[in-house]
Amino acid sequence: DTYVVLLADHGERFFEKGTRGSHGGDHYENVLRVPLAIWGPDVRPQRIDSRVSLADVAPTVLDLLGVTSGDRFSGSSLVPLLAGQGGDRTVLSEFILWNDPQTALLRDGWKYIRRENREELYYLPDDPREVNNRIDEAPEILQSMRILDQALEKIPAGPVMVADPRIALPKKTETYNSIEAMIAHFKIIMDGVHVPPGEVYSFTEAGNGELGFYLVSDG
Repeated sequence: DTYVVLLADHGERFFEKGTRGSHGGDHYENVLRVPLAIWGPDVRPQRIDSRVSLADVAPTVLDLLGVTSGDRFSGSSLVPLLAGQGGDRTVLSEFILWNDPQTALLRDGWKYIRRENREELYYLPDDPREVNNRIDEAPEILQSMRILDQALEKIPAGPVMVADPRIALPKKTETYNSIEAMIAHFKIIMDGVHVPPGEVYSFTEAGNGELGFYLVSDG
């Protein structure tokens, strides 16, 4: 009745691109492509070539255990793939290192990498080492991949925070200059935040996979 999942958070780079030891800092195959092995009841021995994401691991484990995950995960269960159903899927990877946001989109053998100062496009079946940047050779593929940019541009800029004064401390400048903010600050510090009973799941996703937080409150 035990399932064992073997995986890695990222690979390493050893001078393939002229530098050593990126430690998860880019989207090339030797960093992005990692092993994923699953053992357990009713999991038959096989090798699956379909590209998947580390964000799929948590919903897969819950599905194997018969636990409904709902829509709390950005990934999806791989159980149908283990049963021989479905095929390769589109995979999105994001990474931010030293104010250098990077995004990679993988679909139908193509990999599109977007960084702040350049774009790269590779066709992995013919170029597994990602030597030939085809950004100027395949305009139709590039335009299709740039749909990703259009979606990302719609995300509002600025910090992600809760502006509810009942549960979030106001900014110091507001506390010093507004009686309402000072009262809100005083109540939170003195009374604390009273969390209602229940459970919640939240996550952040990057090139290394999904980091999830599952919180249960008894009130």
